[in-house]
Amino acid sequence: GIPGMRNVVKRKTHKERGQVASRKGLGPLEKKKDYRKRAADFHKKQDALKALERKAAFANPDEFTHDMTRATTRGGVRVVTTGKTFTAAEIRDLKTQDLAHIRLRRTQEQKMLEKLESRLHFTSELGAAALGVAPSAASTAADAVLEEPEDPLVAAARRKELRKAAELRLRRMNAVAISRERVQQLKELEDALELTQRLQAKGNVRKTVDADGNATFRWTQARKR
Repeated sequence: GIPGMRNVVKRKTHKERGQVASRKGLGPLEKKKDYRKRAADFHKKQDALKALERKAAFANPDEFTHDMTRATTRGGVRVVTTGKTFTAAEIRDLKTQDLAHIRLRRTQEQKMLEKLESRLHFTSELGAAALGVAPSAASTAADAVLEEPEDPLVAAARRKELRKAAELRLRRMNAVAISRERVQQLKELEDALELTQRLQAKGNVRKTVDADGNATFRWTQARKR
């Protein structure tokens, strides 16, 4: 016979046996591959538990560990002390590093915002180019295109181009709004860190609170000798 004809003849489709109706509440029928995966996971956990039990059984309670220098017992309860305590100067240096990082992030986000705004302007020009008019008259021309009777194919192509331009402009407008909000948040965080840093520095400061609860700080200039 012809060698290639055996691939043309439809063969019997072998289906996997499913869960019987009386056991539907137990979930799908478990196959051999599912059992092997479940069994491997079970034995792995059992081996880990046996290893921990063996380690605890042979552990020497008098052997030195670095945890002994950080832990103590109070009333029969093990208490672990906190790590290193920072001085005021070290905390001030850490906040200075945070301020520098926030400034860098704000500068990067500001550049990204400018790039997104330029893309948004370019999207307006694309929509105007699709209509063959100036960007300032794009919306009026779009209404005219939708109202003017013309060739159906040309009108459908114009509507498709307008729809794509509108969707692209909407996505870029959302990106610009998100970027502006992020820049504003970083600016507020930067101002708060600067204020905290100035309040921790040396000098006389006077705090005044208005009727709305807004605090204002004034620094008195030190007299030069």
